[in-house]
Amino acid sequence: MVRFVVTPVVNATLDNAIQKVVGNSPVFDLSIMVGDTIIHQFEGTATVFLPFSPAAGVDPGTLTVYYLDGNSNPVPMENARYDAERRGFVFTTNHFSLFYIGETNIEWINPYTDVNADDWFYDAVTFVSQKGLFSGTSTTTFSPNSPMTRAMLATVLYRLEGSPIVSGTNAFTDVQKGEWYTDAVIWSNASDIVRGYGSGLFGTNDNATREQTAAILYHYAKYKGYDVTAAANLKAFSDAESISSWAQSAMSWANAEGLINGRTKANLVPGDSASRAEVASILQRFVERKVK
Repeated sequence: MVRFVVTPVVNATLDNAIQKVVGNSPVFDLSIMVGDTIIHQFEGTATVFLPFSPAAGVDPGTLTVYYLDGNSNPVPMENARYDAERRGFVFTTNHFSLFYIGETNIEWINPYTDVNADDWFYDAVTFVSQKGLFSGTSTTTFSPNSPMTRAMLATVLYRLEGSPIVSGTNAFTDVQKGEWYTDAVIWSNASDIVRGYGSGLFGTNDNATREQTAAILYHYAKYKGYDVTAAANLKAFSDAESISSWAQSAMSWANAEGLINGRTKANLVPGDSASRAEVASILQRFVERKVK
């Protein structure tokens, strides 16, 4: 027998680090029971309803649902919404763990030893972490200077979209069932956002270049129905002619929108790999300026 279990948690039984984060907020342990086995990880997504009646005078619009990551940091469920008729929060998730309902203005606690407050990318890493868009490469590292892979980029946009239920089929021989990026790749390909190489390969571990990043964001913006008519004259960059033909409109748009600037005043380096820090910064600008 398979059962979906929502267990209210007594906060006093939680670790001190978690108690410090959640305070007196209601906490729930979500799991699936298969016989006597408890399961928290599964394929696909699940839509969850958490019954909740806010205290008198509390606007449910100031609250949201969080899950606690491996560092006991709160990660907001971007797709969570309050259902006033049913009196509870509804959200979609691709895993089960500890979830709680809390205020939206939660301070992020930096778990990364390679991200410091005086780094140029600190605000961007804070932003994408708070939004639940990026995960670290380990519990203590973000790897800001490491290349962003195509699988990572597809996953970030999939999370930005709220991790929707995947209905497409897997068209790629290098995308295996049940990997952390599988649903994201299938969704992004079916939505015409991140395309494969045309040879049955997606290139999951290939580095995303700066022009690929621009093109993928451009496709996502079109998918969302955003205005993509802005176009910059890139002739001021000495390497503008090295932009691939398929990426020229996207690079022009991304530069006009202030999403992707030159590595220097004179060079766009479109074929260079985009670092995780760069993509975090690009995503922050994209969300703040374009996402509705």
